[in-house]
Order: sequence, then structure tokens, then C-alpha cells
Amino acid sequence: TYNYNWWRDGGYIAKAMDEVGLYDNAKRFLDFAAKCQEEEGYFLHRHFPDGTPGSTWHPPPFIQIDQTATVVAAAWHHFKRHGDMDELLQVWPLVKRAANFLEEFVDDRGLPLPSYDLWEERKAVNAYSVAAVIHGLERAERISEQLGKSRGRWRQASRTMRQAMIDHLWNDKKGCFFKAIDPL
Repeated sequence: TYNYNWWRDGGYIAKAMDEVGLYDNAKRFLDFAAKCQEEEGYFLHRHFPDGTPGSTWHPPPFIQIDQTATVVAAAWHHFKRHGDMDELLQVWPLVKRAANFLEEFVDDRGLPLPSYDLWEERKAVNAYSVAAVIHGLERAERISEQLGKSRGRWRQASRTMRQAMIDHLWNDKKGCFFKAIDPL
């Protein structure tokens, strides 16, 4: 059967659940994410409801970097809406591993390494993915600040990546960002 969890979709749905007060459901998503997170901090392409990795048509490990970032953003959003410090402490190991991975999964320019775009069509440095990683790193820093663990490291990483995005993905001629680079 076709019953997969994509981390990006799950993160957005968890945020929506928090917005309407379904905090327990959003928390269950974060608990499921903690169960499925790879030791290195990222999330594979998709998982079955029992936590096993779902099949994929791309070579392993299939990473869409924006998915890892979206889970981190969902963790911050959950805390912002629910305000439970115990739950924030519970999700801290997931956030820390994910943010460390996002910070390290970069090239010499400070951009995330190529990964598949959100439509799973091509592997590149995608503008959407870069923006999602910047957002995820910023949210990880907010979580670390809330817990008194901040050293400013992820905020600096997000600023560096933001500048790299402007330097390398901005198309002056058209006045907009390229959809993707490497390959164009």
C-alpha cells in the first residue's frame, strides 16, 4: 500500500495541528521523527508508519535536505504554540543532531550540498532547500537559546548560508533567485 510519511509534509501538518490546538497530535509527529532520525541527524526520503524506511527510486542515502530542516522548524513551532519546556527538552536531541547535520552538510561556498528538490526530480542546490535549511538553523538556534544552550553557532551558520544564497543563487539579470544551481 501507499502509506508513507514524508518529513516535509509531516512538519507542515504538525504546524497546522499546533495552530488549531491539536498539540498531542503534533507531539506524536515529533516523537515519530525522533524514532526515525538517522544517527547522523538527517531524515531519509520517507518512512512507513511503523518507522521503517520507505522504498525509493534514487540511490541511497536519499536525502532531501529541506525535510530535515522542516522537522526542526516544526519542533520550534510546537514549542512556540504549546510552550511546554519539558517537551522542548525531550525534542532537544533530535534538534541538536539535525542542526549539526545541516551545519556540516555544506560546500566550500557555504551552501547545502546538492540534494533532491522537493518534487524529487533532480539533484542540485535548490533555492527552496537552501531557504528551508536557513530557516531550520535559525529555529534550532531559538530552541538552543530557550534551553540556555546557545553559543550562536547555528545563527552564524544561517547567516553565512543566507549570504551564500544571495551571492550564488541570485540572478541579477532577472531580479530573482535561480530555482537551482549545480546543475543550473
